Amino acid sequence: MNKKEIRTIIKARVKALSARERAVEAVQLLSAVSTEPHFVSAKNVLIYNPLPDEIDVLPILERFKAVKRFFMPVVCADILKILPYTEQQCVGAYNISEPVGLDYVSINDIDLVIVPGVGFTADGYRLGRGKGYYDRLLSGAACYKIGVCFSCQIEPAIGETAEPHDVKMDCVLFSKC
Repeated sequence: MNKKEIRTIIKARVKALSARERAVEAVQLLSAVSTEPHFVSAKNVLIYNPLPDEIDVLPILERFKAVKRFFMPVVCADILKILPYTEQQCVGAYNISEPVGLDYVSINDIDLVIVPGVGFTADGYRLGRGKGYYDRLLSGAACYKIGVCFSCQIEPAIGETAEPHDVKMDCVLFSKC
C-alpha cells in the first residue's frame, strides 16, 4: 500500500467510530498523556487545535494551563511557526483555529510536542496529511514528541512507507480499548 491508500483506509476507520467510542478513547488517551513522565516534567508544551477527525487534546491544556506554558502551531505558507496559546484566536489555514500574535518562539524553546496524525505505527512512525508541516517543524528538534491517536489509527503498514524526511515520534499514545 502507498501513503494515499493508507490515509483512505484510516480515515474510513475513524469515520466509523461512534461518538461513544470516540469519547471513551479520548478520555483514556488524555489520562495516559497527563501521566506520561515526559509530559509531567515538561514546562513548555506545543499542542494543537484538533480537526474533527483528531483526538481533542484541549482538555489537557485546560487542566494544566496553570502549571505549564502551552503553545500552538500557526501555518505560515509552507511552514509551521509557534505562538504562545491565547484564548484570542482566528481561523487560519485549513480552517484550523490559531492563536493571534507575532511573539513566535523557536521549536528549541519547546520541551514536548503533542502531535496529531492520520495514523501511526505503535513504535513511532507517523503518517500525516501529506503536506509535511510537522516533519519540517520537528526535523532535528530536541523536544520529546508524543503522537496521539485513536486505536484504529494504528497501522503497521505506515512503517513500510516511511521516508528519510519522516520524523519518528518518541512515543505514540492511543487507547487500548
